[in-house]
Amino acid sequence: MRINHNIAALNTYRQFNNANAAQGKSMEKLSSGLRINSAADDAAGLAISEKMRGQIRGLDMASKNAQDGVSLIQTAEGALTETHDILQRMKELATQAANDTNTTDDRGEIQKEINQLTSEVNRIANTTEFNTKKVLDGGKSSAVTSGGTPAAATAPKLEGSDVSALLNSDISATSITLNGNAVSLTNVDGLDGSGTPVAMDDFVQALQSDIDAVYDGTSNGGETFKVAKTEDGKGFTIESSKSGSSASVNITANADSATLGLTKDATTNATATGADAPAGGATGSFTATLQIGANKGQAFQIDISDMSASALGISQASTASGGTPAAATAPKLEGSDVSALLNSDISATSITLNGNAVSLTNVDGLDGSGTPVAMDDFVQALQSDIDAVYDGTSNGGETFKVAKTEDGKGFTIESSKSGSSASVNITANADSATLGLTKDATTNATATGADAPAGGTTGSFTAQAGVSNGTDSSSTESGLDVSTHANATNAIEVLDKAIAKVSGERSKLGAYQNRLDHTINNLNTSSENLTAAESRIRDVDYVLAA
Repeated sequence: MRINHNIAALNTYRQFNNANAAQGKSMEKLSSGLRINSAADDAAGLAISEKMRGQIRGLDMASKNAQDGVSLIQTAEGALTETHDILQRMKELATQAANDTNTTDDRGEIQKEINQLTSEVNRIANTTEFNTKKVLDGGKSSAVTSGGTPAAATAPKLEGSDVSALLNSDISATSITLNGNAVSLTNVDGLDGSGTPVAMDDFVQALQSDIDAVYDGTSNGGETFKVAKTEDGKGFTIESSKSGSSASVNITANADSATLGLTKDATTNATATGADAPAGGATGSFTATLQIGANKGQAFQIDISDMSASALGISQASTASGGTPAAATAPKLEGSDVSALLNSDISATSITLNGNAVSLTNVDGLDGSGTPVAMDDFVQALQSDIDAVYDGTSNGGETFKVAKTEDGKGFTIESSKSGSSASVNITANADSATLGLTKDATTNATATGADAPAGGTTGSFTAQAGVSNGTDSSSTESGLDVSTHANATNAIEVLDKAIAKVSGERSKLGAYQNRLDHTINNLNTSSENLTAAESRIRDVDYVLAA
């Protein structure tokens, strides 16, 4: 018998503490429903469970995102459903208007309903939203650019723009000419005749290799040519150098803004021509021939600005029979000669618009002297001479307007026609010696070609006073004209194409929705199975816990 220690009591006390701790753990698990309430309960199981929980929550959110996508598609598809109904009604009305039993007044009443329906289509397109985002206004740019192979070989593609002729260098599908020597572009995948866009690195490498085969730096007086990719990777430079002088040309094509820019950077000894050629420069010339396809009826704008360093001067030129300059030179733009712009031949004493010659006369310093004239006098004289050829009625309502730029250092020539608009800006900047071309067209600009909008190939899609954008009744938009049998017949063709276009878009939206439905089902199945696995690790078994 021991007096100082009661071993039996100590054993009882220890067993009591163990039972009490076990009961506490059981109550914790039963109350929380989890087998793992802290890392100490199951360290490895906790790590695996947390990883699975992250996957489960990601799958659940992905499913919600896909459901939001379905809602967006349903919103757009619902708007197009109503557009379909409107187009069907418009075709019905156009078919009625094509019947010659209708009087002019009858067709006028039909025209009113068509105008209102057109305005409603515009309203649907301009106002349909999902989560404050416009879905049908065309404001979202495509993330995919398709090149395709043209039927005939064209110039190499640089981010979606065609470069046809730059600075005495004729860049065609398979060759480039430098100073009269042809340099073939070969061994580049997609470049030989196919017109398929190629990677800029491959283009630069192949062009440099082929140029080196022609110019070795000794046979042409020590002149060398170097091709390099621009810093942004969207263009390339061709730099020529010779002992004591150098000059470079940057060629950039930007698909985002449809801008083709040419930059001429030259050192003090660079070759240049014109009134402002640098002292000591060798003789020679830089010419730029730029071509942009413009559809009939599109408006364009020509800006020539920043001529503070050297005002616009027009040189003396004799005129042969028929009004063709015999020895005309282009106006000087900071040492660069511009010979052809937008179907308009700007020569020393004339400018040609759509094939009609407009002489520049009665301007002090313009007739024979070649002296630069004041911009106000130049603008006034040019407007007067253009008005003598274009009166706004003889050429289908097309007008040309000449105006001085806001800074007073340049002028604009703008053509416009009812129902369509587009602009091309051409600027010359003395500070950076940059010549840039930008083409901007409104949504309603007339277009032709394979991707022309429905109605762009006919003459019946004109401005209508009763047609608005659906949100502003004071605006005037283009609409279908059914005032005659011919116009109504054209309108039927346009509406058939529009209905087919909407049908195609609805079909795509339906396919997208079906795909998202399958995606949602798959995500939900994955989440369910992963949740079951995570539950087996983390959740408590009530039978065992009790």
